[in-house]
Amino acid sequence: MVLQQIFSNLKKTAKKSAIINRLFLVFIFLNLYSLIFYLSNSGFFSPNYFDFLVVLWFNLVTLCLFFLPYCFVVFLPAKGKVKSALNKSGEVIFLVTSALLFFLISIGIAVYPFSLKHLSFDYLVYFLFDNEETNLFSHFLIEYFWLFLIFLSSIVSLFFLQKKQPFSKTDSSIYSQLIRFFTALIIFFIIGRGGFKLKPIGILDASIYASINNSDMVLNSAFTTLKTIHLKGVQEKKYFSKEEELKWFNPIKNGKPQNILPTETNVVILILESFGNTYTGPNNSESYSPFFDSILEQSLYFENSISNGSTSMDALPAILASIPSWTNESFIISSYIGNKVNGLPYYLQKNGYQSAFFHGANNGSMRFDAFCKKIGFDRYYGKNEYGNQNHDDGMWGIPDHYFLNYTAKQITKLKAPFLASIFTISSHHPYKIPKDYLKQVKKGPEEICAAINYSDLALKEFWREIENKKWFDNTLFVFCADHTAPSKRKEFLSTKNKYAIPIAFYHPNIDLREISHEKQIQHLDILPTILDLVNYKQRYYTYGSSIFDKNKTPKVAHSQGNFMIFDKTNKVKKWNENTKNSPTSTSINQLKAAIQRYNRDLIRNKIHVP
Repeated sequence: MVLQQIFSNLKKTAKKSAIINRLFLVFIFLNLYSLIFYLSNSGFFSPNYFDFLVVLWFNLVTLCLFFLPYCFVVFLPAKGKVKSALNKSGEVIFLVTSALLFFLISIGIAVYPFSLKHLSFDYLVYFLFDNEETNLFSHFLIEYFWLFLIFLSSIVSLFFLQKKQPFSKTDSSIYSQLIRFFTALIIFFIIGRGGFKLKPIGILDASIYASINNSDMVLNSAFTTLKTIHLKGVQEKKYFSKEEELKWFNPIKNGKPQNILPTETNVVILILESFGNTYTGPNNSESYSPFFDSILEQSLYFENSISNGSTSMDALPAILASIPSWTNESFIISSYIGNKVNGLPYYLQKNGYQSAFFHGANNGSMRFDAFCKKIGFDRYYGKNEYGNQNHDDGMWGIPDHYFLNYTAKQITKLKAPFLASIFTISSHHPYKIPKDYLKQVKKGPEEICAAINYSDLALKEFWREIENKKWFDNTLFVFCADHTAPSKRKEFLSTKNKYAIPIAFYHPNIDLREISHEKQIQHLDILPTILDLVNYKQRYYTYGSSIFDKNKTPKVAHSQGNFMIFDKTNKVKKWNENTKNSPTSTSINQLKAAIQRYNRDLIRNKIHVP
């Protein structure tokens, strides 16, 4: 009876509440626009019933994000003339917000078939003010005149609703109004951030809620524009004509099967947190990774290799999709993450590979789970999938020795041929080492030394677990660090040392050491090299070059608009937009052509094989 009375009161309040009725109508229109978007672009999607529920969720999040200021004004406690003034201001805010919301979504519906992406803030500015794109705007108005009519109809409907349902006078006490005010703000805030997740909901999360093919279907351009408004996008460059650009750089390459490894060789990529050259390597007297070093000595090992960025989020797109982070933010959190991207699992899937990614951190950490799904991984294994919260280190997730043992068991369940990518976590600040290993680890001049040694012990246990498995002997192992270890020691703070990491390729039955005499490669080169080694024949998109490719791309690290170009002797040449009187060289021209293509393809959503 009590519950019935509560629901009855809520129902009566909803019927009387002009605020709820107005927002509910906006929500209906949002879903109508989503339906129009789907019907206009149905050929790109293959939805299921759950995906349509996800559409409702993203529309609700969008509503709460856009109408939070409106909520603040109309629920603000006041009486008399002040309340009346607030209500009138609220009516204006409501119509302006609705118009902006529907305008962004309408433009997004019109543009999507051409760009295959929702609007980002930078692309909206580009679309509205670039001469080439502005010419298309009038064309869109004619072609999508019916959409313009729907836009006008929705605004007119909301206007008349406001006139028909004015705000009722309130006799409530300031205390009661305060309760409603804070309750409404809390509800809008929680829904607007996507619930109680580790981080506020973002564009990339659509790949988690919906299938990868339908992630764009559940989003809307108002949401994606708002989520990218604080991100500065790239600008098109005009260093060369398009014909001259192709002479220096072309990201679309053809696979060149080397027939060194057997057909359907498994691939396991181990990305080792902070295992840079500072405290690892067989030729390093200060190494804290003896087991890892022993594998490197048996591998095709590039000692002076380059990490293309300085964070884990820079590393993952570079390693698994050969996409650099040449934006102000890491690509994985940039305004272009909604673009279509081809990754290693996508390419290998064409050759019948299953794929899985393993990362013992909290699901959602650094958006790895969503990015992995976006580039084609079939499965993601994180802390949630591990399942035993008793092993949680209370900071990053599941310590390496636990999670690598779990990973070994899960890999064995995969059907060959497979791709498995593993990202360790324990050699990351604050370097929490499990109690059972505290007496075993070797300590050094910095706190990270013991953490690297612990991760090396975990790697040794993992290796012992897998080396007798049936799949082991037919597997290409790729080892690399995501970036160098942070250090306060002056001798490790040079640009050369800041990006120096090991990269190696190992096969248990085939000695790969005589393949190449190069001294360095980079993250971006890993994907094309793997494709050549596993005899991939088709086209792919890359900003690196295979070790078998005669036309090498520059080895480049990027930070805040500065490009560091490493030559064969590991000397560094720095370049940025403001570099004056820089001598023209092959590497500079290649880099400028690559930047020109990169920026253009990001803006036009073409960072993939057509």
